[in-house]
Amino acid sequence: MGLGPKGFGLLLSMVGVGSLAGSIAITTTSQRAHKGRLLIGGMVAFGGGLLALAVAPNLAVAIPILISLGITSTGLLILTNILAQTYVEEEYRGRVMSFLMLTFSALPVGTLIFGTIAEFIGLRWAICLAGFCLLVTISYLGGVRSELRGLR
Repeated sequence: MGLGPKGFGLLLSMVGVGSLAGSIAITTTSQRAHKGRLLIGGMVAFGGGLLALAVAPNLAVAIPILISLGITSTGLLILTNILAQTYVEEEYRGRVMSFLMLTFSALPVGTLIFGTIAEFIGLRWAICLAGFCLLVTISYLGGVRSELRGLR
């Protein structure tokens, strides 16, 4: 989009706006929501959002997409935390939570991988690939793992 530093800052702030909205939304609905289906739906929405962002032609289209990506990413982080603390037996909870926190440590590795891919095929195609990989993964897990769909 060629927005420069100010435009990039605007895009990142839209993700922040969405993250705030997502944290409020998930904390107000998590008590009554069907968490397994919400998790699958959120991952599908995030993957679809990445695909939409990959083809966004301009800033006006990208802003609402980035807000929705902020909503879903923060909502998913909170939801996975809730599910881990709810369903993991107490004697294993510390180990599982530390493993869950490894996702934050693995983020730079994924960024490096997709950054390298973007160098070869372009940023839009790399974002599209990330969205596609997420959609394929959650389609498999959501279809094969019935206990995931059944989490309350």
